[in-house]
Amino acid sequence: MQFNKKTRRLLLQILAVLFTAVLLLAFSLAWYWKPTIAQAIRKNIELSTNNLYSVAFKDIHINFLTGNFSIDSLRLKPNVLVYKKLDQTNQAPRYLFSIIIKKLEIKNTHPIQYYFNKKLYINKLKVEKPIITVYYNELYANRNKTTVNKYQNPYELIKNTMISLNVKDIIFKNTTLCIQIDSATNKNRQFVFLSNFYVKNLAIDAASQTNHNPFYADDIGLSIRDFSYTNKDSSYNFKIEECTASTASKSFSVYNLAITPKLPEQNFCDQFGFQKTRYVFNFKSLIFKKFDFEDFIYRQVFHSDLLEINKMKCSINLNKTFKINTLRARKFPQQIPFELALPLTINKIKVINSEINYSEILPQNNLRWHVSFNKLKGEIEHFTNEKKEINQNKLLKIDFDFLLNNAAKTNLSLGLFYADNKRSFYCNGEMGAYNLAKLNGILKPLAKIEIANCKLKQLQIKLKGDEMGVNANISMKYKNLRVKVLAVDSRDNQLKHQKMYSFLANIMVLSNDNPSVYGKFVHPQFYLARKPQQGFFNLIWKSILKGCKESIGYSEKVELEMKQKSKNYKGLPRGSK
Repeated sequence: MQFNKKTRRLLLQILAVLFTAVLLLAFSLAWYWKPTIAQAIRKNIELSTNNLYSVAFKDIHINFLTGNFSIDSLRLKPNVLVYKKLDQTNQAPRYLFSIIIKKLEIKNTHPIQYYFNKKLYINKLKVEKPIITVYYNELYANRNKTTVNKYQNPYELIKNTMISLNVKDIIFKNTTLCIQIDSATNKNRQFVFLSNFYVKNLAIDAASQTNHNPFYADDIGLSIRDFSYTNKDSSYNFKIEECTASTASKSFSVYNLAITPKLPEQNFCDQFGFQKTRYVFNFKSLIFKKFDFEDFIYRQVFHSDLLEINKMKCSINLNKTFKINTLRARKFPQQIPFELALPLTINKIKVINSEINYSEILPQNNLRWHVSFNKLKGEIEHFTNEKKEINQNKLLKIDFDFLLNNAAKTNLSLGLFYADNKRSFYCNGEMGAYNLAKLNGILKPLAKIEIANCKLKQLQIKLKGDEMGVNANISMKYKNLRVKVLAVDSRDNQLKHQKMYSFLANIMVLSNDNPSVYGKFVHPQFYLARKPQQGFFNLIWKSILKGCKESIGYSEKVELEMKQKSKNYKGLPRGSK
């Protein structure tokens, strides 16, 4: 069908008039509904938060043709007077929020449908560079509450203003998050940069009460980059390259975490004036799986089924030339979870591809000894500080395999008992074939013995103890033992080889083989009392060292006798000790 020129001109005029009418109608609706929608936004925020929050903005822009609108200079702020009233009745929330948004964009929504049907659907909500301040009520966290806030389902908060709320995508880009511990002052502020925060398919309606998705969305995720923090006494810096989280996968991950002291090793204890263990940690990744986000957000409880630690490198140093802090008791490992203020349970911690280096500086002569645990892998089970979890299972279990000093295959199993005033524990371990001369870096400063030759076949340890001491059972099988006995020469503070002492020890005292050529097997079993302020791992190490020395025939009694006899020889320099 063909139209003549006059007809085509008429159709174009009609279309132009219709298009103009639609535009005029859209602009008229926007002009008419603009104050209504603005008032509805303010009213809904106040009603849904019981007047705890109010919202203000500069302007809103509505396009009824596309269903898009935006809000300029939006600010959500808490009402301090309402908060104080809630606080007086122990109903105040632990957190308050303040949000400043330069521009909020909403795509494909239908305000008319909301007005008539009380159903609000939004295809996309996008926010660029918002500033969010979280005020943390520290007094609320520390006090014992007599009343507990009743959690309200989100639908309970909106049901008076709408039937349902559905948002397909919520995107926050480049968010500045400020965490302020004390809302009364500007002190204790910590800034976090969220490069990305998103929500997928948020749905709040009458069915929300039976919705099993965390926070009523298919997925909520975030990414934090380049986060740094300094602990309360300013002795350590914490730095994270990236942290990601997703409620859909029930996991959050931390990448390239570094925990470093602010002062170098030689000056670290100066700031305290007494012995304090110095730690340096580097983690390639920490991945928490089956993490309960709802417990963490609503109840401030940290629950995770599994923590995977990959490529941890830990350096530990203790400078014993400083005095012991007698006011602070040494902690056993099962007490560590209780140092955390947050209720916490991690069912299993898996460690792979890791390394621990430990060193001490001795007080008598400033000698340093060092041991490393390389290619470390293993598991820690039932890491918790929650009473209900401990009532069900009182055992913290640790199983590790590693190479001692990057050579000797070693297995170590620890069992530590919670809810035990004596801090009971057991420790079982086994080391395979090894050239003991490679341990001279430890033995020389600690035992004042240098292994010239010894082939270890097997070392087995069984320890059972508590804070009072250890019952030890040591089995050490070896061949061809030869040692050099050392002593510190006070003239230069160096270890010197005592030739005559070594000759007497190798010929008259020490067992060259265990079992001996006659089949005799020395199998030390003894009790070692714990010294006041003695650390847990030092107690373990001293028990093993004592058992090994007794296995070779070099008990404390023999050592004293040999020192007495050796004074008759010129091989021991004056001033040696």
